[in-house]
Amino acid sequence: MKCMKIGVLGCSSVANKSMIPAINACECFVLSGVSSRDPDKSKLYADKFSTKAYSYEEILNSDVDVIYVSLPVGLHYVWGKKILESGKNLLMEKTFTRTHEEAKELFDIARSNNLVCMEALMYEYHPLQFQIDNLLLSAGEVKTVEAHFGFPHFKDTNNIRYSGELGGGAMLDSLIYPLSFVFRILGNDFKNFNSISFHDNKHGVDERGYIQFEYKNAIANISYGLSHSYRNEVVVWTENMMLKADRVFSRPKECKNPIELVYDGDRKMHKCKPSDHFVNMLRAFYTRLITPSTHDIARENTLIRLNFIDKMRTANYGLQG
Repeated sequence: MKCMKIGVLGCSSVANKSMIPAINACECFVLSGVSSRDPDKSKLYADKFSTKAYSYEEILNSDVDVIYVSLPVGLHYVWGKKILESGKNLLMEKTFTRTHEEAKELFDIARSNNLVCMEALMYEYHPLQFQIDNLLLSAGEVKTVEAHFGFPHFKDTNNIRYSGELGGGAMLDSLIYPLSFVFRILGNDFKNFNSISFHDNKHGVDERGYIQFEYKNAIANISYGLSHSYRNEVVVWTENMMLKADRVFSRPKECKNPIELVYDGDRKMHKCKPSDHFVNMLRAFYTRLITPSTHDIARENTLIRLNFIDKMRTANYGLQG
């Protein structure tokens, strides 16, 4: 296997805690450099991970094959475009961009330059997700899907999630997880939706929200946000059983929490092996790099999700202070 050189643009906490360790654990890539607007931070990360420190412009002009972007969402489009125009493949931290239009332009640039562009929605590559898919094959018709992902406010009031200018707020941060799960199970051909968003007047961003989707024969409910106690779970209720799972969207690699199946009151625990979904995602991205496909399902799913988020912005729903 030929390793590809990957660089990191943005010295974020997720890069530090999860992505860079996953890159170093993945046989497909070799970490060739990290970059930050702050030279001291870039050097700190470079020293920690035994790699080279770059500025943003330097990493664009380096010999890396791929650049992973770990910047605030509001900067994704600008730097994603620069990366693709420099001839580098792009792995973009979620949420991919602020809008459907921005995302489509980046994907079109990638396609016209024979480059690969993908959203780093890591949880979709955990074995847990494939087990859920397989268990639902024999569960009968899905009647209800619930997906919840929320966490408390951050102590650091300068956290980027509180900056509207940088694409902060719950809609562009935590919504992508439960939204992608609902569309994975029920698809995006819903008949109607209702939503409500609660605004954080102190920080000037949306802090939490709730969505109900109406399908032909099913209902889906989503809750997400930055001001809840921690919740990270899904429930799928079918004609034959109920499936429950927690630590779905952010699952530590040591986590062994099982899937709970309920049949008429009888409970059965379905084991799920620990796995690092960041490493799994990198392997999936590498496969796409070496075996390009004309039918890019990941691209279409990203565009579908962002198209819905655009609709949410313009929908006539209550905005609470």
